[in-house]
Amino acid sequence: MANLTPTPLDTSLFNATLNARNSMRMVLDLSNGYNSLSQLVDMINKNGSKSVTTYQGKYEKPRRGRLQVVAQIAANAQTGVNLTLTLSNPLYNNFRVGDYVMDSNQIKAQVYQIPAPGTIVIAPAGTALVAATHFTANMYAKAMGVTKGLRASTGTTSLYSVPNIVYNYSSVFREDCFLAHSDMIDTYVQTMDGMWYTAAEMDMVERLAKNIELNYWFSDLTQFTSPIDGVTNKFGGLRYSIIRDGVYIPATSPNTAATFQSTLSRMAALTVNKGRNLKIMLGTDALVNIQSTITSNFIQFGGNTNTFGGKTVDGLNVMRYAIGGISGDLIIAPVLDDPDLFPELSTISGITGRKMSNSIYFLDTDDIPSVGGLGMMPPIEKFHFGKFELGYSQIKGTIDASGNSAGSTTSGNYGSTSSDVAGVTCQIYGQLGLDVVGTRMGIWEPVS
Repeated sequence: MANLTPTPLDTSLFNATLNARNSMRMVLDLSNGYNSLSQLVDMINKNGSKSVTTYQGKYEKPRRGRLQVVAQIAANAQTGVNLTLTLSNPLYNNFRVGDYVMDSNQIKAQVYQIPAPGTIVIAPAGTALVAATHFTANMYAKAMGVTKGLRASTGTTSLYSVPNIVYNYSSVFREDCFLAHSDMIDTYVQTMDGMWYTAAEMDMVERLAKNIELNYWFSDLTQFTSPIDGVTNKFGGLRYSIIRDGVYIPATSPNTAATFQSTLSRMAALTVNKGRNLKIMLGTDALVNIQSTITSNFIQFGGNTNTFGGKTVDGLNVMRYAIGGISGDLIIAPVLDDPDLFPELSTISGITGRKMSNSIYFLDTDDIPSVGGLGMMPPIEKFHFGKFELGYSQIKGTIDASGNSAGSTTSGNYGSTSSDVAGVTCQIYGQLGLDVVGTRMGIWEPVS
């Protein structure tokens, strides 16, 4: 017998759960995939991640700096026709007798004596020296090599370069996913692999990828003792490495065309290479500001023809900027735009939008040569501890991740499993690192 009701029929059917669901089989991905730096790093590391097996996953890399002999002057004093220069660094001792030197105004002289570290005496080299205007305090004395007389010249003192060791650590990354047998139910929403429970493993992989991306950007080099499981490593990510070795500009005012181009000039000065092509990774707010303050003729949109090194790049929004012999690929870095991680608005007058979204990273991704011609190395290098970069495994209970019986081997007529749990645990493990040579890179970012 029907149940009579004066309630509207559509409401009654809904309350009795007799209505058909307007179900969409596909689930929209609103997670804003933003592994742009990971993608760029993979492209730079043409031979893949480097394996290291040193104690605690420590990765050491020797570096030799520039060979210029340059020192700032703290004071000078006239002694007859000569000048005695006191250097700002009292231990600096790289000048040699006979060095042809110039000051910040390109007045030339010759090193005559070196009484002690941090002090040199220079003699005229074609121009009479005047303490009031030549080689004055805060100028720089710059050696241009030893010069000797024409007849029966003798040798000079040796200078030796000794590499300094810069180290990094590999860091352990883990993600797990447990599925009980009872979780494997039919659902309206699905994935390519089946019902919605199959998305749990994909979510695990995506979490790991995003965590690696965040560490690539923001991890600080450290080793600490965790109260959870002891000694723990963190590698130095992109921001840490650039602040340590490169050009860091903490901004207190908006980024104008003049300041942007000044930053590019500072970047150009970091290497003698001509025709520099930078990768400029930035947030959307920073890009909007650049587009509104720099003549649009300087920017060309890559569209579907995005290329790095002649190869097509998918998944990166690239624009081209060029001025004064410097070109740059402007790449939006979605991680900088993440409103959940970085909701903080900039409080600097004239800067609109969120603080992190206004950040700009200037990356020189050209390979760096080794001393003695042993080869080239990428400036951003992936490394990992052991034989594999990332490993996947399952702890099977009565089932595997597909919901099948977990008995892959048998003893008599019975399956063999790792656990008596009616479920399965999926795991991803890796001990990864990123080593960045930040000496040719820079950051412009608001301080508040």
